[in-house]
Amino acid sequence: MQISLRPHHLLCLKGYRGFNYNTTHKTNWGLISNLLKEYPEADILIVKGQDDLCKKCPAQLINKQSRCRETAVDNLDSNVQNLLKLAAGKIYKYGDIMKDLESQMTQEQHRTWCSFCAWWKKGLCKDSFKK
Repeated sequence: MQISLRPHHLLCLKGYRGFNYNTTHKTNWGLISNLLKEYPEADILIVKGQDDLCKKCPAQLINKQSRCRETAVDNLDSNVQNLLKLAAGKIYKYGDIMKDLESQMTQEQHRTWCSFCAWWKKGLCKDSFKK
């Protein structure tokens, strides 16, 4: 089993609770999130741009354009990629990546990196890295 993820979605998966998505997108995120929690040994292919979580995004489906191409999100991908020393095109074990993320990410860093995001502003993930 292999799932493609862009780096910042590792942050999103940590705080994902299923709120504020349309049914199709929520189902996709829910399936992938639950699968990764159940199988932490799952292979994760780090990608630039659209990943398996983006495939059912309402913005992508309606506008044929993703909000994730914005500079801020690309910068967030770079921040996470640099923090965890991940290489695009390389495969990692989900559980290993998440252990590294949890040990290295601080709540302050999370706020600094993600405070522009609509999910952060709604308070849906603010406590994801609370120690």
